[in-house]
Amino acid sequence: MSKQEYQPMTIGQLAERWHVNTRTVRRWIRPFQEELGRREGNIFTPKQVEIILSHLE
Repeated sequence: MSKQEYQPMTIGQLAERWHVNTRTVRRWIRPFQEELGRREGNIFTPKQVEIILSHLE
């Protein structure tokens, strides 16, 4: 079984994935924001996307 590779994503792309607005995504990721660390500009790195998806899916 191969490990899934994650792509960098913006908050907007995550919001589109779940059909919610960006404010909702920000609220959802707030509890584990410290685990995520800082974003690269306005983009979450593949590792950050992996963390977000592991918490929310």
